[in-house]
Amino acid sequence: MLRQLVHGLRFLHSTVRYVHADVEPKQLMLIGGLDALLIDVGVSGPVGRTIPGILYAGTVLFAADDVLAHMASGSMEQLAAQPHHDLVALVKTAAALGDDMMEIGASIAQCKIQEASSPQEKAQIAEASWRDNLTLPPWQRLVHDAHIAKTEAEYEVLCENLIVSPALKNTWGVPSPLW
Repeated sequence: MLRQLVHGLRFLHSTVRYVHADVEPKQLMLIGGLDALLIDVGVSGPVGRTIPGILYAGTVLFAADDVLAHMASGSMEQLAAQPHHDLVALVKTAAALGDDMMEIGASIAQCKIQEASSPQEKAQIAEASWRDNLTLPPWQRLVHDAHIAKTEAEYEVLCENLIVSPALKNTWGVPSPLW
């Protein structure tokens, strides 16, 4: 399934030149137990687009670290949707779905984020959650690589590394045919 999601994002970013802008676990639909679709494209749009009046359109908990840092700084400048936002969110989604403790941590953080009153506070909660829960080096490396993927070649390498990541193998013990 992870391969399907990565290939879908690759097509969306490279061919369509769009960003999903809200990749997270609840946006995944499983069909027949073997196929995965990324759903809810309500905030999707062209690479570089902003939505008037919206600081960040995606789910704060799964936002890229640069998005979280921007929001945590208190800046109210709108953020343009970028492909690496989707890639980082996919890595964080795989982490949250692949480890019971990370899933619990993500659920607790999401509740705290919903109670937070400002974008700055929401971002700080998300940053702290990932800092505390995303501690395995393979996950940290994948998040880092997702942030810096700019060229098509870097994007391709990131996608392949995510699919064959030792982090996914370590999480489930063996490479899962579903992921």
